[in-house]
Amino acid sequence: PASRAARAPSRQAPSLRVRGGRPARTATPGPVVAVAVVVAAAARPPLPDRTAVRRPLRSSTDHAPVTAQDPWPPQATGVLLALPDLAGFTSPWRSTSYAPNQATLSIERRFPPHITVLAPFAEAADVAAMARLRAVAARHPPLDLRFRRVSQFGPGGAVWLVPEPHEPVLALLTDVVDAFPEHPPYGGLHPYPIPHLTVTTDSDATTLTQVQAALDAQGGLTSSVSEVGVWQRGPDEVWQLVAAAPLGG
Repeated sequence: PASRAARAPSRQAPSLRVRGGRPARTATPGPVVAVAVVVAAAARPPLPDRTAVRRPLRSSTDHAPVTAQDPWPPQATGVLLALPDLAGFTSPWRSTSYAPNQATLSIERRFPPHITVLAPFAEAADVAAMARLRAVAARHPPLDLRFRRVSQFGPGGAVWLVPEPHEPVLALLTDVVDAFPEHPPYGGLHPYPIPHLTVTTDSDATTLTQVQAALDAQGGLTSSVSEVGVWQRGPDEVWQLVAAAPLGG
């Protein structure tokens, strides 16, 4: 999300298991045609079929920060690609960054560095949903990711690391989103989410520059992901891994 989470103890789960209009009028020659073309070009494309080419990355300014008023169930779940091995790099920022709806617990303490695949998600006890997630995950190979660039969701928005290669990550994210239309990304706030790893939830241009400099100094980061995890929000606001589905079956 712009993340609303932080670090929680990472536990491995070797296999998935649950714990706990009117017809258009004929265009006429002249300026009207030009206007119709412009309007059509500006229209947002529909969600692609899961077998079609994946949707393109949207502008980072379109993904506005989540506000404190956004409704998240007390026991909300999310499908994440957890990357705990990147905590050493992200800690200087995540340890002092707070989600809009949680001003007392840093995102680092709530769950690990991650790429959100789909949130909110089904209840942890929904066995059918978990089986569907396992089937989707099996269609995608494990990921070997690189992080060499930093971006930001508009002025003052979250600063995040750009996962590469982009296409496999977007393909996985899109496939999961298309498989669960009853759970729109971010409750429908961001129907075309951008794969990202949040470093800080709100910042300025100085932070963006600092993070990029630190990333350059390390020659970038790498991390491997072999599963998608289902994480659940606890009463203490710390998210825990409750199920996992291996990538590639």
